[in-house]
Amino acid sequence: MATIHPAELINKIAIGITSNAGSPSVDLAQTIVEISDSTEKYVLAYGNGLTNTSSIDGSVFDIATFGDATTFDLIVYQDADDSCSLTNPVINFGDHVVLAVNTSAIFSGLEPRKEVNGLIIPEEGAPGIIGFTTPASLTDMILKLQ
Repeated sequence: MATIHPAELINKIAIGITSNAGSPSVDLAQTIVEISDSTEKYVLAYGNGLTNTSSIDGSVFDIATFGDATTFDLIVYQDADDSCSLTNPVINFGDHVVLAVNTSAIFSGLEPRKEVNGLIIPEEGAPGIIGFTTPASLTDMILKLQ
């Protein structure tokens, strides 16, 4: 087996979410993320880290917090009514946030050709599905996986 250099791993993933029209507000403090690389499975909870994109000058991957081995953090892109805060991370219709997952903390990074699956499970309502395979070669610093 070839040794993978840490620069050839995916160390952070950003999972964009929004609520559906007509759905109730979603309390992200009560939401869990299940994520698996087909070898290991992790269950993550909100880690009390929140970055608002209005305070970011550059890439969110360089500035935002991304949780640890048991938590995910949030990046707020759109929240017209300011319903999503550090202590009250609730989204409603029209809000767009990102679940920030530190894959270097949970999987020691994701290798090329790795299948990743999971669920975003809110307190009530339908879960969101995570599913992608990492590219065969990691040539760019930022990749769109799904």
